[in-house]
Amino acid sequence: MYHHSIVAALCCSGMADDLFVWPRPTQTTSLGAVGVRLHRRPGVPLFRQSEGCCTDLLQQAFDRYERIIYWSDADPQTPSHIRARVPGLRNGTASPELARCDGAVIGGLVSFGSLEVRVRSPSATPLQLHVDEAYSLRLTERGGTLTAPTEWGVLRGLETFAQLVQWGGPASGNLLCGLPMRVDDRPAHAWRGLLVDTARHFYPVADLLQLLDAMAALKLNTLHWHLVDAPAFAFGARPAMTPRVFFCRDSPSSFGRHGAYPFPSV
Repeated sequence: MYHHSIVAALCCSGMADDLFVWPRPTQTTSLGAVGVRLHRRPGVPLFRQSEGCCTDLLQQAFDRYERIIYWSDADPQTPSHIRARVPGLRNGTASPELARCDGAVIGGLVSFGSLEVRVRSPSATPLQLHVDEAYSLRLTERGGTLTAPTEWGVLRGLETFAQLVQWGGPASGNLLCGLPMRVDDRPAHAWRGLLVDTARHFYPVADLLQLLDAMAALKLNTLHWHLVDAPAFAFGARPAMTPRVFFCRDSPSSFGRHGAYPFPSV
């Protein structure tokens, strides 16, 4: 499957300067030596938007990343590709990179507050070539801010934040290490995408949705979907005219309803 190999690249690629984020940030990064807990608290949202556009889209993203960060074995609806997104995989052992965390601080009562999200643009920005996807992430032991010119930069910053969350084992739970921290990042390449040829190699819609999840993990922004061509028109036709599997006309719209990731450019 596509998504398994892409997530493997996320989990296994070498990270830069002790910051376990992939792709590696392109701008200045500074790290401290404090570790704090990250857990659900009644009435305290993990993400809150204080400025800018696109509140509905970003709320979907907030819900998605909370699900990634806080997934539980008790939730049978959590798919395997979501579980693979968090280092440690909730398997009872701590992430090896936690060696840089201060154990005394982890054992204390300090808990991370909320990440305040600020979008500088007052209106939605179309996702197109050379759209501004930069972001600035500032984290302390009490909370943080994520600032970006557009909603697309916010999505990249949320991905970075989710990758920074580490698993400290059952006793410690979710942890943020290396605080205080500053990450200023922007894509090194304007076009970052994949080609999927379902005209010749059919993949179920569920697999394509998982591919979108993996694309979000790697901060890709373009899905080139080769849906049909002359010898294989597997879209919107009757089964008698096509192979036994084909896409119905409602299939592409299901991508827009997919709560995991705002649909990239197709």
